[in-house]
Amino acid sequence: TWNNYNMIPTRSPQLVSTGYPGAGYHNNLGTGMNQDDRNPLFIFANYVANLRYQHDALKQRNYADMVLDSGGDVTYLFTKVDGSSSLQKGDRCVSLLIDGSEVGDHDFLVLINMYHAPVLFRVPTVEGKEWRRIIDTGVWAEPQYNCWDLDKADSIIYDYEVGGFSITVLEEIDT
Repeated sequence: TWNNYNMIPTRSPQLVSTGYPGAGYHNNLGTGMNQDDRNPLFIFANYVANLRYQHDALKQRNYADMVLDSGGDVTYLFTKVDGSSSLQKGDRCVSLLIDGSEVGDHDFLVLINMYHAPVLFRVPTVEGKEWRRIIDTGVWAEPQYNCWDLDKADSIIYDYEVGGFSITVLEEIDT
């Protein structure tokens, strides 16, 4: 696959020449809302790839048994926005807890809103732990590339509003 690396240092990657006369990109992304000349899609994709590389909980080859702390694996728990109710057919909003404690890693909470309007998700609380928002694909977060390093991420307590057709990822850390 050919990659045009000239697209990296610009907020408007589709306006960069392909190098072929008369051939251009379809400008389906527009110009990034960030203020510096960096490709927002590249920054986000790089962040997500590095996040996976750094966390054993995010690169498991086998899915677990759906029972928390049952031993030696990463468990994935899917619930409704209240964090406790089981999903039903047709649910458009899903909370996914990735329990990395059994592999010596942090837990992650993925809040998925497949509905057009914002939805308030319940965030679980654990004594001695804190959730930090590291990804939010909402339009409001585009100037920050939709991602934050853990040390600059906001602390999230009790609940979090996820914009329509957006995903938020929280990482749990010790306090």
